[in-house]
Amino acid sequence: MAPVRRYDSGGTLAPPTRLPNGWLRAEGLPTRVGIFNYRLPDGRIRKELRLPEEVFHPDSMASFRSVPITSEHPPEHLTAANTRLYQRGHVDGEVVRDGDYVRATLLVTDDELIRDMESGVRAELSNGYACELEETPGLWEGQPYDAIQRNIRGNHLAVVTAGRAGPACAVRMDACDAVQVTPDVDMAGGAAVPSEAASSPTSEGVAMETVPVIIGGKAYAVPKDVAEALTAQAAQYQQAIDAAKEETETAKEESATQVEESKKATDTANAKVDSLTRELEAMKKARQDAEDPVKLRERVQARVSLEKRSSAVLGAAVKMDALDDKAVKLAVLGKLAPDVKLDGKSDDYVQALFDMEVARFEKDRGSLHADAAVAPPGDAPSSRAAYEKTLTSSWKRDARR
Repeated sequence: MAPVRRYDSGGTLAPPTRLPNGWLRAEGLPTRVGIFNYRLPDGRIRKELRLPEEVFHPDSMASFRSVPITSEHPPEHLTAANTRLYQRGHVDGEVVRDGDYVRATLLVTDDELIRDMESGVRAELSNGYACELEETPGLWEGQPYDAIQRNIRGNHLAVVTAGRAGPACAVRMDACDAVQVTPDVDMAGGAAVPSEAASSPTSEGVAMETVPVIIGGKAYAVPKDVAEALTAQAAQYQQAIDAAKEETETAKEESATQVEESKKATDTANAKVDSLTRELEAMKKARQDAEDPVKLRERVQARVSLEKRSSAVLGAAVKMDALDDKAVKLAVLGKLAPDVKLDGKSDDYVQALFDMEVARFEKDRGSLHADAAVAPPGDAPSSRAAYEKTLTSSWKRDARR
């Protein structure tokens, strides 16, 4: 069996430093040359070779200059449209060769990621990149491989819990490499489309299939079965949330209906109270008027006057004891103004018409009496004739009125 190759770094990484504004500047080794293991969708392991001439090619090195730094690998290829969702800093300055490794300076600007790096939760590095695969198997330094990565082009640099290139590829807190995006790569356009599931190393150094999951606005690469369990759990939570929202809306509608019904009942009760209050006040006033001797005398006098004036019109045959004031007036108007319709007329209207008609009746009756009283003297036949003439012509005066 061929011996395991040891990879050499040509120098020591500078210790990380905190800037006055809290940012972190640190040197790291994002990747190296060598053979990397990838698990294919069918479960097979494919060994892919990164040759020094590809890893250290000027175009490849330049493509990693100033790329965004992320916390774990994002679930999508970074572009101008989505970088702000995932970026936690950037590669600062030149990207250079350091023995078998690539050396770069990181400027991390996100406080949470800085704390993770300082605590050791995340300290290894993993490149996100595009490449072309040359499906040519062979041996490299005694180790077999299945394909060669060509035209490597950087997209981002992730700070991860474990990277494919191993702990040596790290920020010296201590740190690893690579999410592969070999399928569906448009090299001419400079864009790379990651595969549906990236690969992550196991404790044995063999990659297992993972998928990206967004938690709290951050992307995490987790095993596929874990991702499916999280998705199912999230669906259950969403169903519970939707059910709670529906119950809340139903309760709001029922509450609104109850409030409206309560308001209607309150308004009805208030109307009844107001009506009864007015009736009570009217009863109190009537009682006070009844107990007031002056007003009582005025009512008696008014009744006596009404009956006296009305009896002249109605005659002794009509008994007014059982009639109230308005009934007496209507009876009088029934004789004096039979053509006037009084249904629905107010008390004031009836009173005004009564006063006018009775006054005219009294005036006419007074005129008849005056004509008879001033009959001219003379012989009896001529005086009687004048009196009879007065009686027979009185209707003409009524007609003129």
